[in-house]
Amino acid sequence: MWGKGQLRRTAIVSLFSLVMLCGVKVDTHAAGTTTYKVTGKYDQTSARSMLSTINAYRTGGKAWIRDTNNNKKSLGKLNALQWDYNLEKIAMQRAMEISVRADLDHKRPNNTSYYTYTYRGTKTNGENIYGISRASGAQEAYEQWMEENEPYSGQGHRRNMLNSGYTSIGIAHVVRNGHHFWVQEFGHSNSNAPKTNAVNDYKTLSIEVLNGYIHSYLRDADDWDSIEIMYGETFDLGEITEYITAETTTEGLDIDFPIEPLEPPIATRRPTNWTVTNSKIAAVSGNKLTANKIGTTSITTKSALGKTLSMPLTVTACRIGYTSINLDKYDYEYTGKPITPNIKITYAGKTLKQGTDYTVSYSNNTNPGTAKATITGKGNFTGTTTRSFYIRKKASDIEPQNPSEGEGGSENVWEENQDKDGNQDKDGNQDKDGNQPQNQTADKLLDDGKSCIIGNVIYVINGNDAKVSGCTGDIASYTAPKYVTISGKEYRVSSIGSDAFKKIKTLKKVDLSKSEIETIGSGAFSGDSNLKSIKLKASTLKKVNKNAFKKISSKAKCTIKAKDKKAYDKLVKKVKKAGMKKATFKMKK
Repeated sequence: MWGKGQLRRTAIVSLFSLVMLCGVKVDTHAAGTTTYKVTGKYDQTSARSMLSTINAYRTGGKAWIRDTNNNKKSLGKLNALQWDYNLEKIAMQRAMEISVRADLDHKRPNNTSYYTYTYRGTKTNGENIYGISRASGAQEAYEQWMEENEPYSGQGHRRNMLNSGYTSIGIAHVVRNGHHFWVQEFGHSNSNAPKTNAVNDYKTLSIEVLNGYIHSYLRDADDWDSIEIMYGETFDLGEITEYITAETTTEGLDIDFPIEPLEPPIATRRPTNWTVTNSKIAAVSGNKLTANKIGTTSITTKSALGKTLSMPLTVTACRIGYTSINLDKYDYEYTGKPITPNIKITYAGKTLKQGTDYTVSYSNNTNPGTAKATITGKGNFTGTTTRSFYIRKKASDIEPQNPSEGEGGSENVWEENQDKDGNQDKDGNQDKDGNQPQNQTADKLLDDGKSCIIGNVIYVINGNDAKVSGCTGDIASYTAPKYVTISGKEYRVSSIGSDAFKKIKTLKKVDLSKSEIETIGSGAFSGDSNLKSIKLKASTLKKVNKNAFKKISSKAKCTIKAKDKKAYDKLVKKVKKAGMKKATFKMKK
């Protein structure tokens, strides 16, 4: 039996993480059934241990059940049940079967009654089943079947275990995908089958399933049933799995809360031959899905069962800040007229069109000082970002000064690393090895005392600290300095902001081990698919936020400077949780 109480207890745990099964369809029968090979791990030592608990209660003289009026009825001393090794084989088969389809009426997955399964001439006369989507021991299963606090209508399992007409029993326990399934089979006589060793290992059984019970569904690698990607992004359809299942449904059940399937899938496969309903929104080439336009549509494929399966697809606008934005110059001489730099914006290998993909407005762009270009996304792009540039006085308007007076240096600070056209080095103050010095000077901009650009890296000042907030263009490597100096004052570089280096495809190396970085913001390096070398320092880095290293190179190597193994392990755990799951790690003292 499987009463309402057992369903309530077994079904409320959500089925979030599904492990891939090697379920293979081997035969389709004319009668409308299909046989699957299903694998689970048996724990028969635990199952056999329950017999002594049952018999202790049956023979202890205190056994009772409720009568139809819900009064306690004493059963006195009952006979001890004998272990039947044939009934155990039946229980093992049935345990695997209920892991495929846990039918409340005790029907087998092929829609026949439980007692139709026999083993070497032995048949069962009664059955208890129990399943739960978490770890479960023999004592818990026994207590669930005992139903101490249930009325007569809820003590069917108890009456089975305390039935004086039963003389033999076989019990099984199988685990599949972390879900535990228990079965008791009862007999009126003992088959006297020879003793066998307890099975405590993986076994694969043939399970015949009614075709009408079989259905399938799609999920991505994170168990989502829909896809949402940003314009210009690609998605690997090879990460989508079709789960084939014969799970029961909740139709007709007297329950007042939602439940999730108890039974794991019986087979999985990776679908192929995908199509997109609206090809203007996205395109498919093999397993590569490319987002071409914002909107909603769906992707479809043929299931293993011959039916069409689909997943909703939403393409969202790309934030304009995720693009590569470059001004032709960042340093201009005052002309008396508004200065409007030429802006080149690229994304996903394409150059964006002003008016179609974005608009630009300028402020403070006439007189000497800090000017700003505000770029606003349009169409497939959204959001707003800014780029600053500097307007300096005409050379003829600058009065000569004695360098020893310590004045006037703020004009030259913007030119330190510029070429003859007033442009900065692409990697910003890097030496031949691509490293930045540990005390860097603002070479592009001091924006109202709050921000500066060194190379292509933007720093935002807060008190005595500086935060890395983003890039003005592509860089190949970044070494965080301990300090940045602006107009002679030092600011400690203490954090990497959220999305600061997000989706910079050219970024290959990051070294934070020489800095005092304490925090790495969410998504800071996410989508840097070519980022393969990362250096961190455990003594200062305390917080690594969500998805900070999501979707970096799968071949990434991370070196962590740590005083001991404990500090090293602690930081490894943090960065793995933040997305660096496939990286190889190395400790350096």
